[in-house]
Amino acid sequence: MDTIAKSVATGTYWPNPTTNGLVQNFTAAAAAAARSNEYSGRIDHNFTDNNRVNVRWSQKYESKINTPTYYGTADPAGPGVVAPNNRYSINAGYNHIFSPTFDVSLNFGVNRHVEQSLTQSLGYKSSALGLPSFIDGIAPSFRSFNRKLTRPSVRKPAWTTTLSRKRSIRVPLIPQK
Repeated sequence: MDTIAKSVATGTYWPNPTTNGLVQNFTAAAAAAARSNEYSGRIDHNFTDNNRVNVRWSQKYESKINTPTYYGTADPAGPGVVAPNNRYSINAGYNHIFSPTFDVSLNFGVNRHVEQSLTQSLGYKSSALGLPSFIDGIAPSFRSFNRKLTRPSVRKPAWTTTLSRKRSIRVPLIPQK
């Protein structure tokens, strides 16, 4: 067996079976909670009956669980994903009334919306599995391994492992006899 495949297969990254089946022997359910803490403040000032100014500030701290920690919170290979979704907004406005049928409103605002995705395995060093150490800086999370049977020209089965994140690296894993 390839050393990388052996590291993955014999590691403690996988949950214990929850049923006695040979395949599809793990099932789990977990809550995917969302938390939110937000506030807004607004100040209005009338300089005259025809001139008004307002300023508003809003901020929201939000965190959503996209994928629960099915394998437990301490498992570096767990599928857990938390998405912080913090944002703020500031707006200033000026209104001037020229006549009962004509007025002008000027508004200026800035919104900042930052959505992230923090995986449970963030910071995991793939070199611990035997992969080259340069991958640690490119993709600092536990890899997502997908089996795919391919048929090379010599007609021997080979397993291909795809490492996925923002960049993909293909590492052929050929079973050794």
